[in-house]
Amino acid sequence: MERFISALREAAVRFSRDGCAFLAQAVAFNALFSLFPLVVLLLGATTALVPQGEHRLRLFFHALAPTLNDYVAVNLQTYIYGRGISSLIALAFLLWSGKNLFMGLTFALDRALGVPKGRPLAHSMALSFVMLPLVGILLIVAILLPVLLAVLLETAHIPDPVRLVHLGAYLVSIVLVFIVTVLLYRWLPNRPVSYRFALPGATVVAVLWPLVQYAFSQYVTHVDFTHVYGALSAPLVVLLWFYCIGSIFLFGAEYSAAWSARSGIDHVPPLVDRIDA
Repeated sequence: MERFISALREAAVRFSRDGCAFLAQAVAFNALFSLFPLVVLLLGATTALVPQGEHRLRLFFHALAPTLNDYVAVNLQTYIYGRGISSLIALAFLLWSGKNLFMGLTFALDRALGVPKGRPLAHSMALSFVMLPLVGILLIVAILLPVLLAVLLETAHIPDPVRLVHLGAYLVSIVLVFIVTVLLYRWLPNRPVSYRFALPGATVVAVLWPLVQYAFSQYVTHVDFTHVYGALSAPLVVLLWFYCIGSIFLFGAEYSAAWSARSGIDHVPPLVDRIDA
C-alpha cells in the first residue's frame, strides 16, 4: 500500500510537470471533432445495412430523447438523400481527426517516458489508421453499452429488479477500457514498451473509469448547462466528458511511468526530486 500511494503521488507530480491537463484538452477536442463524422458514418451504415434502419433509428432516438424526435427525423431524411457524398466526406474527416487524436496521445506518452523524438509523420498516420477502427469500436461499446442496455430494457419492458444486467454491462465496459488502455500504452509510444509497463496504469484507469462516470453524471444532473450555453450545451457537455476521459488516461500513463521508474520494469527517467512516502 505504501508503494501504491507513493507512486500515486509521483504520478500527480509527473502529470503536472508534463502538462497533461493541457494535453487532455487537445485529446478532448480531437475526440469531439471525430464524433460528428463517426455519427454520420454510423447513420449511413445503419440505414443501408439494417432492415428498416431508418424506422429503427427513429424509435431509438424517440426512446432516448423524445423532444428531439422531429429534429432527428428531418435531418435523417436530409442525410439519406445525399448519403454517398456525405459518407465520403465524413470518412475523410474521421481519418484526419483520428490521426490528430492518436498523435496527441502519442505525444503525451512520449513525454511521460522521456522519449526525445516522435515518429515520422507517415509512420504516425499509418499507426493511427490501423488503431482507429479497433480502439474506436471498443471505446464506443464501452461508453454506450450501459446506456443502450438501459434504453433497450425500458423499451422492451424487461424487468431487472436486481439490476444484474446493468452491473454486467458496467463490468464489461470496465474490462474493455482496461484492454484499450493496455493496447494504447503498449503501442503508441515511440520506443519499445512491455506489457508490464502498461498494466499498472491501465488498472488505475479501469478503477477510475466508473468513479468518474458516476461523478460526471451527478454533476450533469445537478447543473443545468442550458441556462449558460443554450443550444451549445450538448456538445460542451460531451467535450467536458472527453476531457475527463483524457485526463484519467494520461494520469494512468504517468502512474505507469512512476511505477516503472521505481520498479525498473522499463527504462523511465526518474523525477529530479523524487516523491518519497
